[in-house]
Amino acid sequence: MMIATLWVVLALAVAAVLGWPLTLLVLRLARGGGPAPPRPGARGSGGRPGA
Repeated sequence: MMIATLWVVLALAVAAVLGWPLTLLVLRLARGGGPAPPRPGARGSGGRPGA
């Protein structure tokens, strides 16, 4: 039973890590921002990573 629980937790962790960039990309495209930069915070010269 514990192994199944660990797989569920691992799957949720992966979904959370991969889901945030996808959510930000969808929101940015929904606002009409055009193509997203290759990585978060890369817009302009003063972009902070993760911001």
